[in-house]
Amino acid sequence: MTAIAPIKSSLHHNAYVCRDLEAVRQFYEEVIGFPLVATWAERTDLFGKVRTYAHCFFDLGDASCLAFFQFADEEDAKEFGPELQPSGFRHLAMKVDQPTQDAINERLEKAGYFESGQAYPLNHGYCWSTYCFDPAGLLIEFT
Repeated sequence: MTAIAPIKSSLHHNAYVCRDLEAVRQFYEEVIGFPLVATWAERTDLFGKVRTYAHCFFDLGDASCLAFFQFADEEDAKEFGPELQPSGFRHLAMKVDQPTQDAINERLEKAGYFESGQAYPLNHGYCWSTYCFDPAGLLIEFT
């Protein structure tokens, strides 16, 4: 077996489909603190059909992004998402320092995420994590 030479790479973005880009923008910019760094709309032939969609990119602080797509046509939205099967094991985990986690927790508290059950802390024994659902249904962990 031939060894594969390691490649130099980094995450550019992780993409999700949503139904309300404005709610997603408010959550990531105003509650979490990830700035919106790019947004645009496209009309292009994808998978045998012309589709119209918008997408936004939120900077994670290391030159990588979370990207969210919203389709103009309801049938396209049904075909590509955003319904995620709820699972505590299917999530995006972000490594943050303690002051950042504390600030995120304060903003989640102020925005009502803990009270509504959309956010919760979890002691893993070796670290504390805050989990919360974004408006697109994505479970995101700050640890």
